[in-house]
Amino acid sequence: MNYQLVVTGEQLSLINRAAETAARVSIGQLDSVAHQLLMDLESDPFCEIRDVLEGAQHLMTGSRSLSAAPNAALRDQHECAWSVYHAARYQLYREHCEREGTPMSAATVLSAPPTRHGAHDPPTVTPIPDVQVEIVDPSGRVSYRRPLGHPDILEALARPGYSVRRAP
Repeated sequence: MNYQLVVTGEQLSLINRAAETAARVSIGQLDSVAHQLLMDLESDPFCEIRDVLEGAQHLMTGSRSLSAAPNAALRDQHECAWSVYHAARYQLYREHCEREGTPMSAATVLSAPPTRHGAHDPPTVTPIPDVQVEIVDPSGRVSYRRPLGHPDILEALARPGYSVRRAP
């Protein structure tokens, strides 16, 4: 079964960070969790937590330097999360370049299009236009305005007499 999420740019950024964190934890890159989630801490507590997480990598993977999933289930989890992360990261980079008016640079991994990881194809991340619609009640009054794709639109269309039109 396939699903479609309609998310804001901020939500896509959060999905990006969460997927990267899940992927890295699955292969023992626990110290990267510190960089992802704890950078706003003061230096001493940050370093202490980072060091503890680095030590935990050895317990998980059997190596202090090798990133590897300890079993097939965690490897599959890593590959699935990495495919989601890669697709979100790519889209966020494309949008950043568009906003800044700069070309995508081949000198960064951010510009590499998403690829299959293990058994997992990357999800399709397609921006939707920022179109607002108005939900009109049976008397012809605009009840509220929502972005295209918002769940309230389908709910309104299911109600007798309600309609939806593009906002001016």
